[in-house]
Amino acid sequence: MLLDDLCRGGLINQQQQRQQLNYGNAAFNHRYDHSLIRFTSHAELPELRRVTRFQANVDSRPAVDMSAVARIAAAFNNLSSIRWNLYDNERRHVDRRRRYHRDLANALASHDFPQLKDAWVSMLYEAPLNQHATPQDLLDSGVDTLSASFHTFSQSQSLVSLTICGVVRPDIFGPTQVNLGSPHAWLSLEISDVTFNIAAPSGDWNSQRDTDNTGNAAPADEDAQAESDGEEDDASSSSYSDDSFFERLSDAADS
Repeated sequence: MLLDDLCRGGLINQQQQRQQLNYGNAAFNHRYDHSLIRFTSHAELPELRRVTRFQANVDSRPAVDMSAVARIAAAFNNLSSIRWNLYDNERRHVDRRRRYHRDLANALASHDFPQLKDAWVSMLYEAPLNQHATPQDLLDSGVDTLSASFHTFSQSQSLVSLTICGVVRPDIFGPTQVNLGSPHAWLSLEISDVTFNIAAPSGDWNSQRDTDNTGNAAPADEDAQAESDGEEDDASSSSYSDDSFFERLSDAADS
């Protein structure tokens, strides 16, 4: 009874606060679901030479445009380390998400980051739980511009360690249609750690079920039978335990 009173009291307090602040029926954080905070005055940023490390944790609502983080970083001429948690979770408007990827690619390509040695970039995307659904197609005329941009970025002259997590594809290792003319050499890179999302930028899945000899997916009942066969094998092998082994060894010694 006390818990119910507390819950009702908390709900009433929330309603009173919303009325006092004139929020009406605002959806609070949900009003940011399909919009990003963009930074429009990059050219006005002063050069900051004393900043050597730039960390940005902007992977939750209200989210910041991914390209804004990269353009802000361009003002730090002596950056040696970046650690970015970015928001890439626009799941309704594929045209917007494709533009966000293109903007980040352009932002990365617009600056050299000459002193950067360690780069850690994670782009949050929650893939559909129903894998019968079709992921979003983020390609521009068949090209994944973001992965291609990361490929060029990975060749920075001083970059030693690169970690990327997100919806990218092997274009980050090159070559691609975008950067066929660029040299495919990593002058300083020693560590490359790439985690691919289960959803691919091409609108496909990065994993699938095993197939039979005809190329068709194995039926679920066959999978279940295979699992049960495995359990039987485990059960039969368990009969040869350590105890039974030593018992047989003792019997052999007595005889």
